[in-house]
Amino acid sequence: LGVVLVATRYGRGHSAFAAVASVAVFDFFLVPPHLTFAVSDTQYLVTFAVMLVVGLLVSRLAARVREVAEMALQRETRTRALYAVSRELGGLRDPREVAAAGARHAALVLHAEAAVFLARGDGLEPVAPAGEERQSRALARETQRDGPADARARARDDHMATLDRLTS
Repeated sequence: LGVVLVATRYGRGHSAFAAVASVAVFDFFLVPPHLTFAVSDTQYLVTFAVMLVVGLLVSRLAARVREVAEMALQRETRTRALYAVSRELGGLRDPREVAAAGARHAALVLHAEAAVFLARGDGLEPVAPAGEERQSRALARETQRDGPADARARARDDHMATLDRLTS
């Protein structure tokens, strides 16, 4: 049970160590002679080997379940983003609105600034979603203050809230 908890929480390396440690603790406290790593009965060596193999197998499977769950969450996020883009773009007709919506969704998905340029006459005209520049500057300030991991977590939460709002 301890190996499964460690594997789901910390990954393969830590869970392999937990499997080895559990065999060592079993040997030290429960196998005669107690409080030593000496083994008087060779039958316990088979028990140790089986415990170690089962612990390593369980740790590998639990870590794999964790990885698959993370991949499923990433796929869900991508699917929600695509649904939000298609839903919003489906109702737009003006090229400026389409460009602004595209830039807004690109910025949300990439967690970066996005710019779209429309051809106007003999030059290019930038199109940016309203308020996006302010949000980018605010994210930069948060990154400097709290560190990139906290700022990315907040940006991801904001992104998910925006996707929920757009898809409902």
